[in-house]
Amino acid sequence: LTVQHNYLKHRFLEIRFDIQLSVQEVKNKIATMTGTIPKYQHLILKRKENDFIQLSDKMKLIDYQVESGMIIDVYDQNPYSITKQISSINWQDMPTKIASDEQYMTCTNNVVKQIEQKLQDPQYSQILEQQFQKRKTAELQELQESHKFKIDQRIYYQNQAAQILSIERNSEIGAGLYLKLK
Repeated sequence: LTVQHNYLKHRFLEIRFDIQLSVQEVKNKIATMTGTIPKYQHLILKRKENDFIQLSDKMKLIDYQVESGMIIDVYDQNPYSITKQISSINWQDMPTKIASDEQYMTCTNNVVKQIEQKLQDPQYSQILEQQFQKRKTAELQELQESHKFKIDQRIYYQNQAAQILSIERNSEIGAGLYLKLK
């Protein structure tokens, strides 16, 4: 789904939501993207050009027969919205300062120096190792789960018609084994 906010110029393209999520859970996810508190969000699902539906917090996305390509319009109802205040600023009138690489490196607290300090910290290297092990474990579990299905096997999923399982290799998704229903 594409998410667009009434105060933001940026559109969030092709955001994946589980269709079993309630609209309230969708609002929580949208809050992390836009900064608008869920209780002030007013969501409208745009199915087609002139087909709009107001989303109720108690319903699930599957109840609205949500499909890829649809748009969720988020209307910020907060009278004290920071997003509204930021959107009203004319950023082109702001003074800009561009520093050369040499000037940036002389700054005391730049990102490069922070990364170098982190890499020297022994606890940080342990954290990196733990994260690597978690990813490796998750990949192994995914591979083990994938062996439970046979490729080109017909399966039934959530009261939908039988579909065929296939392997999806897409460089945009990233490296790994992804299964797709046809």
